[in-house]
Amino acid sequence: MVANHSESLLEDEFAQNDQNIHVAPNSEILVTCVSQSVPVETDDFKEDEVNWLSCAGKLENIVADLSECGIILSKLKSKSIPNPIIFLLESIQIISRIKSNSKEFLKNANILSEQFSKASETSKPVNNIIDNIINHDPGSRGSVSSTSLRQYLIALGPHQPKLTKYPINTAINNIKQHSFNPKWYNEYPLLEYSIVTDSVYCFVCSLFSNGPGRTNENSAWVKHGVRQWHKMKSCGVKKLGKLQQHFNCISHKAALDDYYQFMTTENHIDIILNKSNRKEAIKLEQEKDFNKQIIIILFDIARTLSRQGLGFRGDGDENGGNFMQLVKLLSRHNPLMKRWIEESSSRSYKATYLGPTSQNEFIELLAKETRNIIAKEIKEANIYSVSADTTPDISHQDRLAVCVRYVNSQGKAVERLLEMEKGTDKTDLGTASQIINI
Repeated sequence: MVANHSESLLEDEFAQNDQNIHVAPNSEILVTCVSQSVPVETDDFKEDEVNWLSCAGKLENIVADLSECGIILSKLKSKSIPNPIIFLLESIQIISRIKSNSKEFLKNANILSEQFSKASETSKPVNNIIDNIINHDPGSRGSVSSTSLRQYLIALGPHQPKLTKYPINTAINNIKQHSFNPKWYNEYPLLEYSIVTDSVYCFVCSLFSNGPGRTNENSAWVKHGVRQWHKMKSCGVKKLGKLQQHFNCISHKAALDDYYQFMTTENHIDIILNKSNRKEAIKLEQEKDFNKQIIIILFDIARTLSRQGLGFRGDGDENGGNFMQLVKLLSRHNPLMKRWIEESSSRSYKATYLGPTSQNEFIELLAKETRNIIAKEIKEANIYSVSADTTPDISHQDRLAVCVRYVNSQGKAVERLLEMEKGTDKTDLGTASQIINI
């Protein structure tokens, strides 16, 4: 039967918190009844996690739900003897989900609109969409100091012209490397070559030349360029070439960190300008939102079984257990769960969250949150008592049960099972230590 973790889930605690239980600090999933609309609004939703791509993914799911409405209408029109009850139930479920998703979309879209409005009001003139004309060639580019210029140059990418023949540096002996080699582009993708100065530059260092960790020796790769072609490549372990020295130095790594941070926060410029990337990003956000709705339903199934004290699965029969049977039951009436099961083999990742490991994780998360709720009530009560006892289970192993009694904020005396675990030491000192550790 199901793991013993389910014994620590309290029926009364779930009854008091039936409408919503926040599962875990990092999971950001609110468990609700399956009959309610999905997904559920979360009051603790972090505004900094809202972006326009997540709104696009949410809108994609709304469109998918509208398509489901068309399917329901088609079935109603095509059947010789339609079932009005099934039609109404399916319609209510989908319309409720569309209403919930639309409400969440409008909430997030309004948050983003306010953010964009504030940004446009407080932005400096140097960060306008069009600052001034800037040359792509690093030799005549000049300093890059605004957000819009960085976005523009990142969209263009490093300046890497491929010429049939590159100028020769006459100051270098002919028997040595005396001109630029375009093969260096492959080894160092952020390397730039200037036709104007016949020199190489670093793309990210020119974009983020100022900041902590930058050193003076890095200025040549930003302002003047480097053209000592015979010293570019390493000669052994002890004599590193200029390319390897720069792309492994502290200054370059600091600029690279700024570059990654910029790409994360500045509206995904590569996605905005690239249609295929934009399409993939919206699809990813849609899948994330869809997966979140599925996890909410699976958590609710786990909560219902735990609350009723039912086993999740039988011995050696994973598909015949209560958990899987409830999933199959819901899939016959819930388009989301039906789609989740039908598309499990075609998804790029094979995770279904239906196996024993996922079921046990649902139980553990629910048990952890239940204990947190009990601990919070105990702290608010100030005065409480603890009682503990051991009893053998069906496998003849001692189980230590720890209960607490206290008066809650409503003035009601309650008794809660806090933990049940294997008794490790039957002595007075050992039992007391185990209770304190719980």
